[in-house]
Amino acid sequence: MTANPYGGHVAERVLGADPVELVVMLYEELLHSVEEARRQLAAGDAHARARAVSRALGILAELVESVDARAGGELAGNLLRLYAFLIERLQQGNFEQRDEPLAECERVILPLVEAWRTVCRDRWSSPPAVDPAALQNAPAVSVCG
Repeated sequence: MTANPYGGHVAERVLGADPVELVVMLYEELLHSVEEARRQLAAGDAHARARAVSRALGILAELVESVDARAGGELAGNLLRLYAFLIERLQQGNFEQRDEPLAECERVILPLVEAWRTVCRDRWSSPPAVDPAALQNAPAVSVCG
């Protein structure tokens, strides 16, 4: 078996990511896994389909673990219900070998991916607010020491 040439890049990306970027990566991988499950279902490869569904279920388990139900209130409850729905539909699509439950998952996940990408993009496109008075009172710093 050959090594994945992108493995190092993925590890670097994960290690250098902030929490919002990590959520984006999880949603992107979730979407990719569901798309792969659908492709493998169409190709008739039960093992590859099951692997893709298992990967999606694992990602959903990570997303469920990341929800702080006490601090998140109603939003947290809604997310947990959404994740439970996706888990149920993924399992149904895999067990019944039907595309519709998997396609439904894809339709639900896609807007979430786009929304999180927008959040991430907006965070980096807006420069942090700088107080001009703070700059005037800041000590001089030299890169030479």
